[in-house]
Amino acid sequence: MTTKRQLRIGVAAVGFVLVGGTIGYTLIEGLTVSAALYFTVITISTVGFSEPAGGLSGWGRILTIVVLLGGVGTLFYTAAAGFEAMIEDIVGGARKRRRQKRRIDSMRDHIIVCGFGRVGANTWAQLDPALTIVIEFDDERAEEARARGAFVVEGDATHDSVLEQAHIRYAKAIIACVRSDSDNVAIVLSARALCPNLLIVARASELDSTRKLELAGADRVVAPQIVGAQRLAAMATHPDLAEFVDVVSQGDLVEFRVEELVIRSSSPVSGVAIRDAGLRDECGALILALRESDGTVHLSPGAGHILMADQTLVLVGTAQQLEAASAFVGGSRT
Repeated sequence: MTTKRQLRIGVAAVGFVLVGGTIGYTLIEGLTVSAALYFTVITISTVGFSEPAGGLSGWGRILTIVVLLGGVGTLFYTAAAGFEAMIEDIVGGARKRRRQKRRIDSMRDHIIVCGFGRVGANTWAQLDPALTIVIEFDDERAEEARARGAFVVEGDATHDSVLEQAHIRYAKAIIACVRSDSDNVAIVLSARALCPNLLIVARASELDSTRKLELAGADRVVAPQIVGAQRLAAMATHPDLAEFVDVVSQGDLVEFRVEELVIRSSSPVSGVAIRDAGLRDECGALILALRESDGTVHLSPGAGHILMADQTLVLVGTAQQLEAASAFVGGSRT
């Protein structure tokens, strides 16, 4: 049994004794409810009391003994459970924070999520929690993130020192999704200055901020309100296309993703026509486009197109299909 559960049981027991004693003195001694409650409290607290005029009846004295023994016992039990819970929170919390810090210090190729508001929390939920660090300034949100299993660095993500604590130099990407667009601009500027080659994704609350974030160095800028509006419009005007993006299968939402794979010279599909590569049959992923090493892009390449080393495949599929495609092609994700 956990200490917090013991504490709840102790508090409930004290409340039971108070209610039981109050009802008992009201029925047995004919006291008012307030007088019976007062008599019960001073009995439990052992501060001493004088019996009502005329003294207690025999049953009243028996009730007093029961209330005294039961009340003192439950009070001591509750106090001990409360003290143990407090020590456990202090010591256990410090130990947990040390474990988290060691884990954060050892992370490589991770993703940093700045902010754990509604957007940040939902973004974190879509990522691998074992390879994601959350930066949050608000204490309550930081604790909420820890309670959900996130690795958290507390501080202002606009400060370089806080980004360094999240080991930004070893990160694969950073997502700036705090509420203020000006703060997101500052985060992007700091991240780009610290890591020129880092992938930076930023949230824009206002459409005017999109250009500013791009100028600050963001590789991708997402405006949730605009994306949501476009999604609603697409569902109304092109329902079939919307279902291609979000497919409901057996009550579960299946989301398609788009990713890129670079074909290496050692890949089994290098030098093979698309029709013979078997990518669709083996993995289920679809080829949306093919980018040559010189930047030329072929949209919807034909079945006879020859796949060559250093070309980049742009694929669409579920997460599982894309994982299978990565293993099948033997390439590396960009």
